[in-house]
Amino acid sequence: METTYPMNSTNHVVALPMKEGYRLVNQENILYCKAEGNYTLVFFANGNTMLISRKLKQTTASLEDIWFLRIHQSYLVNMRHAQLYLRKSGGQLVMTDGKKLPISKSFKEQVLQLFKIV
Repeated sequence: METTYPMNSTNHVVALPMKEGYRLVNQENILYCKAEGNYTLVFFANGNTMLISRKLKQTTASLEDIWFLRIHQSYLVNMRHAQLYLRKSGGQLVMTDGKKLPISKSFKEQVLQLFKIV
């Protein structure tokens, strides 16, 4: 079981499991997470990635920050790093790294509410 530790009133650290042990990271530095079978690929603001030994559902539960939002079966995003909502292709979210992530129908309303479009 994981514990998050407050660094200050707005930042939190989370322990991400890796082969060698755990890495402590500031949740604010995470752009988004992508499901990779029984693993999760974590994308960071500095351009680095990290494959962690945890399913995306478990990763979602460990990231307790209110800014993390599931937008697709395969994606969990940090809405602090979302720049743009695109209507095309059923909905896409453009992240600060330029990556366009798909939004599934079941999560679209939540995303639109955050952008105050609905």
